[in-house]
Amino acid sequence: MSNVKKVLGGLVLATTLALGGCVVVISDEGISSDGQGLHWGAERADRADAALAERVRSALFAEPLLKDAELTVSADDGTVTLKGEVVDLPAFDRALQVARATEGVEKVVSRIRVELR
Repeated sequence: MSNVKKVLGGLVLATTLALGGCVVVISDEGISSDGQGLHWGAERADRADAALAERVRSALFAEPLLKDAELTVSADDGTVTLKGEVVDLPAFDRALQVARATEGVEKVVSRIRVELR
């Protein structure tokens, strides 16, 4: 059985085949295998986003100016979002600099609050 779907917004062509209990999904987003068939797309993107967020997080927490910061990092397709609190404006500026300088970051969205103590 074959189900073909074309979505014009992203021009995604997906085909799903059921072969003896194995489901194969094909689209233009990528491919990976988990041993139970072929799967395209979102799983690889999720891993790439998680890896990017971890690189930014590691760089931030290695920075002495940010030792008292309470930050969370998320990534979505090259866009990194920083949330949380820092203790002063130099720490705020440094967090943005470090995130922007991290390989793979295309854009930084700041949701950081400066909590003067």
